[in-house]
Amino acid sequence: MNLPKYIKQALYETEDKETIALIDKAYVLLNTGMHPKTTRNAAIKSILKAEEIFSRTDKELLTAFCHYFLGELYFYDYQLETSKKYFKSAYDIFFEKGNLMYIGAGQKVTEIEREIKGEKPDLSLLKIINPSKYDKLEKKV
Repeated sequence: MNLPKYIKQALYETEDKETIALIDKAYVLLNTGMHPKTTRNAAIKSILKAEEIFSRTDKELLTAFCHYFLGELYFYDYQLETSKKYFKSAYDIFFEKGNLMYIGAGQKVTEIEREIKGEKPDLSLLKIINPSKYDKLEKKV
């Protein structure tokens, strides 16, 4: 991240230059992994490297974000058990930290469990957010 040193020290909660450089590298890796033009395999590798750095530097919320995005990537590849594992880990951290992302991660876990069991998807949230899309999907399901 291109921020002044004193801001990085406050955000990263450290004055250690090596730790700041590591966290900067992890942010770059995470952003690379999330970029739409990055291939899935490259995205997974990049986010796994970022996750390792965030874990090593005790940045739990950032680790949870990595797990959330890894869950998304594995879901797109229909690797449901792996996806569920990452979403569950993200849920646990977000919930423990009081971050509202736990709601989305929890919904992902629930939907993946339904998919694994071969159950019909729960479209009730979509009904609230986008009623016309809900009506179209409900007819297909």
